[in-house]
Amino acid sequence: MIDLDSQRVIKMTPAELGAVVLRDLVVGGDWSQWNYINEAQQGRYRGEAANAISGALGWLTGQGLIAHDPRNGSSWGAVRSSLPLKAIAPRDKAGG
Repeated sequence: MIDLDSQRVIKMTPAELGAVVLRDLVVGGDWSQWNYINEAQQGRYRGEAANAISGALGWLTGQGLIAHDPRNGSSWGAVRSSLPLKAIAPRDKAGG
């Protein structure tokens, strides 16, 4: 789960928060949007912060960065799309 202050989460744009969430999904391996939002709500993200995280997941879907998992019958299951992640991947010290 992401580790940001709730107020910061609320103030981030869907694109900014989406990049953070996608990194967390890739590292953590939890590709269930339902589980991700539930974990957020059971932790420190409630109300507007949980809505912002849900919005970030929606933004990721809208941008084609995550997609419905065809192996999962639930509409909440997701997979990383085949689009390159250069725009959101952390850069190494060499700048690449």
